[in-house]
Amino acid sequence: LQSYIDDLLNELRSESVDAILYWNRVAIQASGNDYDQNITNTPDQPGPLFTTRAFAIIHGAMYDAMRLS
Repeated sequence: LQSYIDDLLNELRSESVDAILYWNRVAIQASGNDYDQNITNTPDQPGPLFTTRAFAIIHGAMYDAMRLS
């Protein structure tokens, strides 16, 4: 997990990163970590409905941030 975090941070520091694609990958990885039994016993988002809602909120915020910048 730490190597994946380091890779994401290195990508973020590069000048050619697309912010939307970067944060989308972070959200997908966070969702995967939420269901990984090696990381947690019970997920924070119990089921696809809650995960989908969380993704909608995250992507709505990403849209607003890009639109207002």
